[in-house]
Amino acid sequence: MASTMKAVNYNGPFKVKVQEVGMPKIQHPDDVILKVTSSTSKAAICGSDLQ
Repeated sequence: MASTMKAVNYNGPFKVKVQEVGMPKIQHPDDVILKVTSSTSKAAICGSDLQ
C-alpha cells in the first residue's frame, strides 16, 4: 500500500491546492476515511461542501 496520496487542501476562499500528503489514519471511533473515485478521473465539490 502507498504511504502517500494526493489530497485537495482548502485554505480559504480561492486558496485550494492539490498536495502530496501522508495516508490518513483512523484516530477516533467516529472518524471516516473517504475515497473519492469516478470513471472520468475527475471530481467536484460544491461551495456548500466547505461549510
